[in-house]
Amino acid sequence: MEKFITEQIKENFTVKVFGEPYSVLNLNLEKENLPSLKQFGDGLSLVKVAGLKTFGSCIKLEKPKFLLLPGKGEKSDDCGFEDSSSILMWKVEKDFSTLDLQISPISISEISNDNDKSFSFSLKLKDCSYSKGVFKGIVQIKAEIFGIKITENIPVKVTIVEGGSIEVFNSYIGALQVVIVINLVAVNKVCARGTAYYGVFSANDEVCATF
Repeated sequence: MEKFITEQIKENFTVKVFGEPYSVLNLNLEKENLPSLKQFGDGLSLVKVAGLKTFGSCIKLEKPKFLLLPGKGEKSDDCGFEDSSSILMWKVEKDFSTLDLQISPISISEISNDNDKSFSFSLKLKDCSYSKGVFKGIVQIKAEIFGIKITENIPVKVTIVEGGSIEVFNSYIGALQVVIVINLVAVNKVCARGTAYYGVFSANDEVCATF
């Protein structure tokens, strides 16, 4: 009788979690800064949870949840998952804390579009003139990096022939590395091509002006 009572108490404080493991993860987690993650021990699995058993009742989830659970799981023995070859079982304490991961489909193009929105770069030519083989003007740079706006006016004075091109700027403006090339299309038309680099990201722009 005592053994039965002990088992019932243990059963009431243990939750069986049933799910399909996606992979076993080896993450270098800063556990000293996240005390709840100490429960994972040395390994954890990303699991698509289909159901659980708590206080003797089986619950099947209408919408699966993706949880991080300790270890690799074991063969299911309850709640109708006994014969499943893909669903495993984890036993955790009722007050076990974990991470609920929200996973949804996304295309590479969507990621690229998000990046385009968070990093923008544009040029503008002002006060342009060309006389005796010398071009003078101002290249205005406007950029936005993840909400931080940058505006810079770069004076340009360079000797150049019609049809020629020359790099007039290659330096850092704040966190941006900016490269600007001037192309004298005609004696009254100039174009500026620019590229801005921020870590692994880059953005380009080209602008022309007549005078």
